[in-house]
Amino acid sequence: VIDDWKKLGARGRAALTECFVADGIETKAFVFVFLPLYLANAQANPRMGLGEALRCLVQVLRQLESSCILSLSKEDTVNVDLQALAQIVSQVDSGRTLRRCP
Repeated sequence: VIDDWKKLGARGRAALTECFVADGIETKAFVFVFLPLYLANAQANPRMGLGEALRCLVQVLRQLESSCILSLSKEDTVNVDLQALAQIVSQVDSGRTLRRCP
């Protein structure tokens, strides 16, 4: 886990850290529903792995941020359902292929 986290790079680590420390009280926050399943399925797939899962999660987060959905929401939290993505990462042939999908 530590090696995959370090390989993510400073910008990716900072983006995820900022996202995960947002509490939805003082700072609006995304709530990643099925995140544990997504990470477990990715880690169990030798063609995916935890490192690729973290990189894909950063991409998802950047897409969410670019959509401005959090700032436009009247709620303090926005749920992001990762169930379908969790199923995909258990079967995908490559994390790179997954990251190329819009």
